[in-house]
Amino acid sequence: MARFPKIDTPCPLSAEEQAVIEGHCGHCDKHVHRLDALDEAQRHALLANADGPICVTYRMPKPAPKSHPFSAAIAITLLGAGGAAYAGEPPQDPPPEGLPWVAHPADAAMSPLPDENKAALLDFVVFLGGVDDPRNATDVEDAEAKPMLPMLTPEDALTQTPVEEPLDTVVVLGGGMSRPGEAEGIATGIDDVAADLPMIAPASPDQGEGGR
Repeated sequence: MARFPKIDTPCPLSAEEQAVIEGHCGHCDKHVHRLDALDEAQRHALLANADGPICVTYRMPKPAPKSHPFSAAIAITLLGAGGAAYAGEPPQDPPPEGLPWVAHPADAAMSPLPDENKAALLDFVVFLGGVDDPRNATDVEDAEAKPMLPMLTPEDALTQTPVEEPLDTVVVLGGGMSRPGEAEGIATGIDDVAADLPMIAPASPDQGEGGR
């Protein structure tokens, strides 16, 4: 499975602006690390050697509705609202001396698209954001090696929804009473808890067939 750090902080840029970042964000004047250009070992080294928040980005092909109905809908909603992210004060470009980070050719490949090619953006979902604590970042795993933002799946929602615990034992008591008006409570013998059976009011002396 591919592993990517959880994105923590939102970004003010639009989806189209995020898609054409060339490794350096002119809006925030910060370096943006493209994680889908690195293998897992390189991503781990990047996070392990960071001494503060960093900005990251990765893109993925837009999921087919049949295979990822929830992911596609949520991703489009997030991007339409301008969701993604930047971190406060990540290492600048170039990174601080002593950190084994190098520029990756894939960063340069993220050049602005001509107007006639902007429709190609519809085939990808771009995630950009800040990782607040890279050394202790939460990993997000994806079985198809396609990064995506962490989200609550329908299965998680079901398992996290509180439900009432079922009763261990159900006891049904029934029968007849010869003198309901004089009935007394009885002990059930279950966990030493006494239960009172419902009482029926006696019929009045003048109540007969005609009084019904």
